[in-house]
Amino acid sequence: MGRISQLVGAKNSKPFHWIQGKIHEVAEDFYAIKARRTYLPVAVTSLISWIAVFWAFYAFLRGFGINISFSKVVFGSTVALIANALPISGIGNWGTLEIGWAAGFLIVGLSKEKAIATGFGVHIVAFVICTIMAFFCWLTLNLRGGEK
Repeated sequence: MGRISQLVGAKNSKPFHWIQGKIHEVAEDFYAIKARRTYLPVAVTSLISWIAVFWAFYAFLRGFGINISFSKVVFGSTVALIANALPISGIGNWGTLEIGWAAGFLIVGLSKEKAIATGFGVHIVAFVICTIMAFFCWLTLNLRGGEK
């Protein structure tokens, strides 16, 4: 990575340092998995987590009245998740997920209006759920006297 950055003259740029830091974090995680010989449990847990995410998106869409196959939900939401992982962000992280969501679901055949509306709908529902969970976690933490 250092040689490439020297060739393009980006060694002192912020994006280069951010990317390099992320690569080091991922490498450390893989070393920890290798050291503990936990390949199978980590792979199974990861697979279960991703299936749960896709089923939640499928449930959201069905709740919005969109009848679409699970495989199309997997593809469309994968495009959204990849777009959301890009190191760009709108105000309050709004926009990136919705653009990826709209693009992914346009590809699988949803109308433009439904793709955009469900993108915002899923983001709002996820935000509300996270806010409620955060409130209960905050409440529990305060009732226990906080971390000391």
